[in-house]
Amino acid sequence: NIPFVLTMHSTEYGRSGGGGLSVIHNLEVLGGQKADRVITVSNSMKEELVSIGFEREKIDVVYNGVDESKYNPRNSGVKIKEKFGIKGPLILFVGRLVWRKGVEYLIRAMPKIISIEPDAELIILGVGSEEEKLMKLARDMRMENKITFINRYVSEKERIQFYAAADVVCVPSTYEPFGIVAVEGMSSGKPVVASRTGGLMEIINDGESGLLANPGDAEDLANKITSILKDKELAKKLSVGGRKRIEQEFTWKKIAEKTLSIYEKVLYGL
Repeated sequence: NIPFVLTMHSTEYGRSGGGGLSVIHNLEVLGGQKADRVITVSNSMKEELVSIGFEREKIDVVYNGVDESKYNPRNSGVKIKEKFGIKGPLILFVGRLVWRKGVEYLIRAMPKIISIEPDAELIILGVGSEEEKLMKLARDMRMENKITFINRYVSEKERIQFYAAADVVCVPSTYEPFGIVAVEGMSSGKPVVASRTGGLMEIINDGESGLLANPGDAEDLANKITSILKDKELAKKLSVGGRKRIEQEFTWKKIAEKTLSIYEKVLYGL
């Protein structure tokens, strides 16, 4: 009779692209059946849980948050630009190098981006199973001089400096239950281009706090990124709008209050 709250950030089915281990899937569904309440990170994720057998009435949506005092527009990216010799506009990807993060499409977008903004560069910050494949793709597309891979652990302090150095943060995921990188980029006052999928559509108000691109569409990614690089007024609008959106909806204080309220209801019936 111990109260039980289950938090789900993703599903085995979604993470694996439609397959995965049945034992993990079965444990997820069993957890959903036994739990008094289920917390998940987006309305998109809520619908995914319902589709695999979770009770809709049990599910509460609580977004992930960000420390807006750490990730803020006043941070300096000068050291990063100096360290990597970046003279032109910087596009930044942060995340695991796995299929669902869509890094391939960002790399494929680079030739068109360079044709419009010749000085633009891309930094890919992360590690994962697709490292070698993605580095080979960059070489095959003759983009190795425009794309820098940083395949190592980076501290939060250094990651914040990368955000500060960026002119555009790109989140090209094909599957994304939430999208913490979009939130960190927006909190840092950077224009964000993200895929029109999953939780990213709930974080970003298209054209107001960021731009959304079609998932798996390198040309659309390139168009959205270059529209920001070419238009300082648009870049400023999205920067300000993104930061405002974070302050309104995605601070840890707001997230903690919502989470506490759910636990109080389970414990005390409040």
